[in-house]
Amino acid sequence: MKKAQQSSAIAALITEEKHIGFELGEACIRFSLVQFGRKSWGFLITCHHAVIDGWALVEIRNELMRLYPIV
Repeated sequence: MKKAQQSSAIAALITEEKHIGFELGEACIRFSLVQFGRKSWGFLITCHHAVIDGWALVEIRNELMRLYPIV
């Protein structure tokens, strides 16, 4: 998939995720992994603002980057 198509696919996923919303009592964080090609992936984290703040999001990113070479 070309870069323009990848950007378009991610934009569509983000728009879709925005409209799903969250229900109290359910998980308020979702992870989406999208495969664009054999070695090309996109990763989206969608969460309710009450569940995660900027500091925690940085920590999640750091942990994912630490684990990335392992997988």
